[in-house]
Amino acid sequence: MLNLIIAFVGLFSIVLNAQVVLVEHSFKLTLRDGTIVQMVPGSSKSGVNTYYYFPVNLRLSKTTNGEPEFSFLTYENKKDQPVEGSILHFLLVWGLTAEQEREVVLRLETRDSLAVLNGCISLEIPSKGPSMAIEGKNEIAGVLQKSTSLDMMAALTPGTKMAFAYHLNADQTNVFQKAMKQPASLKEVTVALNFRFHGISSSRSMTEDSQLFGLKTDFKNLFAPVLHHKKNGP
Repeated sequence: MLNLIIAFVGLFSIVLNAQVVLVEHSFKLTLRDGTIVQMVPGSSKSGVNTYYYFPVNLRLSKTTNGEPEFSFLTYENKKDQPVEGSILHFLLVWGLTAEQEREVVLRLETRDSLAVLNGCISLEIPSKGPSMAIEGKNEIAGVLQKSTSLDMMAALTPGTKMAFAYHLNADQTNVFQKAMKQPASLKEVTVALNFRFHGISSSRSMTEDSQLFGLKTDFKNLFAPVLHHKKNGP
């Protein structure tokens, strides 16, 4: 499973962008690539049935020509000397790809002939706790948690790039290089995004905890395009 989806939802309705969204009628679609998409229905006075999806498919961003937006550059003070350090930079995004979105639309239409996919549910940053965190307890987790040079914050809209930048010393560089060669350790480290629904209850008061949604993906899956390229490249 590419994405581990954690949803904290109660049996209630919320009002979202002038649409009543019935969370108690949410359901999941499993796509051909194994991605699990949690959907939530809403209805409009026009008779068209609208659907939204929750955050899904956290992954490396790609350039317009399909290359992963990932760079890892080592440096040394003198030629043929041990590596002094490195610079690591990568971009993450979440949301359905164009192909996945087409599949979701087709799947929805088999359930509801009047279905319209209206994008992702509206989100906001939770007032409690981080909106983005790197979780894990092994050596590579420590490097990725402590060495970032940016304040990490979850993107609230699909396709928005989230930047990770690191300036690693020699020891940290060795740890990262080892993890890339033996990626089992990357499986134990995850990026966790935390969101709050953007809406109010139409039936009862809701606490913030009842409107939270989380998305997690481990670094072995996140870096899979790079690991695959290195394994099969020249």
